[in-house]
Order: sequence, then C-alpha cells, then structure tokens
Amino acid sequence: MTVKDKVKESILAWGCAPCGLTWSFGLQMVIIGFFLAGFCSDHWLESSIVVSGYESRNQGLWRFCYKSLGATCCGYINDLMYIEPFVNATRAFLVMSLLPQGGCILAVLTGIFKKSYSFSKLLAGVLSGISAFCIILAGIIYGGASQDEDSTSLYSLSWSYALCFVSGFLYIPFTCFICCTDDSPDESSSSTT
Repeated sequence: MTVKDKVKESILAWGCAPCGLTWSFGLQMVIIGFFLAGFCSDHWLESSIVVSGYESRNQGLWRFCYKSLGATCCGYINDLMYIEPFVNATRAFLVMSLLPQGGCILAVLTGIFKKSYSFSKLLAGVLSGISAFCIILAGIIYGGASQDEDSTSLYSLSWSYALCFVSGFLYIPFTCFICCTDDSPDESSSSTT
C-alpha cells in the first residue's frame, strides 16, 4: 500500500466515523484551547490598586507583571518573589492534567481512524474524567488560597483563572457526550468507492 493510498484511507475513515467521535474531537479542541490560553497567560490575579507607584499588577502561574510610569515590566515569579505553596500545587495539578488530555486526543483520533469505537470511547471518557478532576482541584486550591485575607488580599481572580476553571468543568459534559455516542459508523456520510 502506498502513502497516497494510506492518506486516502485516512480521509475516508474520518467521514465514516460516528458523528459523536468527530464532534467530540471538535469539542475537545475547544476545551484544550481554553485550558492552554488560561494556563499560559499572566492574568490569574490582578490588582488595580495603586501601591508603591505601581499603577497595575497582574500575576500568572509563571510570570509577574507590573505597570509603572506607562511602562510594563514582566519577570518570572521564581526570580522576583517568594512563591506561595498553593501556586506550586496549582502548577503541579495543571501539568498533571496535560498527560490525560493528550491521551484523550489520541484515544478519540484512534477511534476515528482505526475504527475501534468502544475501547476508544471508554479510554477517552476515563482520561477526560481524570483531566477534569486535576483541573478543578487546581482551580479550587488556587481560588481558595489566593483569596485568603493574609496572603494576597490586594488581588482578585481574573480571566486566565476563569478559562482554566471553565475548561475543567467542560470536560464533564464532554465525558458524558463521548460515553453516550453510538458505536455504529455514520451511514449517511459514509461513501464507498
């Protein structure tokens, strides 16, 4: 079998896969987009209170930024300040959620291209449940500890935190959806040549 035939077979397999798996793949890409946008950005905590000449400050999991006299300066948190233990715990759970998310992508794609629907659905459901648990737990740890009166009362949670937290909650309907999809291929979109 030539490479051209394999590519043609893969394209035809995508059209013959159950609609539930193809829709699941699209939904999963949206969820991972939310997760990565929140995970990588620097707006987990924000403060607009003017303190020590700083007009505004924001902090992510990895960087701290401040604006003073019209200029914005950013640096890695590890170099600039003491890191609270809850930040490390949040980082750990979010990084641990990346592995099941990648496995979930592979399981859905395996179901689509290899036509092994039952096992792929079960594996994707279990992995997405693990991802949801890790992301939601990280959000609870960060949200609870960052709003403590003693530690960071000048800051409020921001959109990066919300995106990660929403991605964790979106994995719950994703898990239900993928586990409830039909195992039979979509007859209307299958084409025989």
